[in-house]
Amino acid sequence: MKGFLVAICILCCYSTRLATGLEVTLAGLPVNGYVMNPEGGNPQPLNLVCSYTVDPGETAQYVIFYKDGTDIANQIVVIQVSDGTHRKFNSYLTRADVTATASDPSYTLTIGGVTMADEGSYRCRVSTEFNTAIVTTDEQILNLLYRPNPPQITRGPEVATGTFRVSCSSDGGRPAPEIKWFKMQSSDQIEVAINASANRETPQGDTILVESEVEVMATEADPVQVFCQLLHDSLTSQSKTNIIIPESAAPSTTTTVKPTNTTDENNPGTKPSTGALGGGAVAGIVIAVLIIVAIIVGVVVFLVRRRSAEPKQPKEEQTGAENPAASQTDQRDEKPPIEEYKPEPTTV
Repeated sequence: MKGFLVAICILCCYSTRLATGLEVTLAGLPVNGYVMNPEGGNPQPLNLVCSYTVDPGETAQYVIFYKDGTDIANQIVVIQVSDGTHRKFNSYLTRADVTATASDPSYTLTIGGVTMADEGSYRCRVSTEFNTAIVTTDEQILNLLYRPNPPQITRGPEVATGTFRVSCSSDGGRPAPEIKWFKMQSSDQIEVAINASANRETPQGDTILVESEVEVMATEADPVQVFCQLLHDSLTSQSKTNIIIPESAAPSTTTTVKPTNTTDENNPGTKPSTGALGGGAVAGIVIAVLIIVAIIVGVVVFLVRRRSAEPKQPKEEQTGAENPAASQTDQRDEKPPIEEYKPEPTTV
């Protein structure tokens, strides 16, 4: 322990100088920044690797990692090269996720759970025995990134005749993503960049909400397709969305009504009720209707056949039987035939 403290004091008193025969490099920090919320899930541990080379006959004694400076108060860990033992300092004393491993001539500082407090500059310093040579690397910057959410584009009001305002926003990003605007006129089908009329950035904890607006001219006869694109170092694929201006020229969309009964999170097998008839219900209704129609047709056919099967009486008998009074009246009205008058002969 005493040797550690003496070495630390000596190293801090020496100015950084390039020593012949000793070269030190620091690697492991991502060039474009460390993404805190990668697409694949949880971020990986951060590994900073300090390596050195010395001339034959020289021996390295200490390897020290620093953050945001090279004073004692900036030390993260000091590693003794002779046996690979190490000791953490300052705020890193209580951090179990910060470890150091030795594989001479490479030494690795691992930060298992990266937080916003870890953002900053890092250096590595190597000294040889008797401090005959001390070399400190150039600082390496750790930038922490949060991948922004996909852009949301909305139609705004018609600010003037044929001129419409369009808004685009994205939250969850760090630093604030850059919003780029493009438009494509229906008449020429050429994508043209347009400048935003307003940009706003609003801090939301560790992330930033960014909002942007443009004004475009369009008519129903010659509509415009407006694109909003996000640019951010954390994005591995293009994040872009679009909208048609004016709204009357946009294709019709189907609105999905949110069901009143939501799925129970504790019972994934429960499905929400959408209120729409399923295929089985529709088929049941069709079959029921067909059965009803068949019954009606069967009854009608039965009645017609039954009526056709009844015996028919002669018309005259039927008339007399049905109306005897009319028959008697006909008989009363019947008059005897008039006999022809013949004069009797006269005798003289």
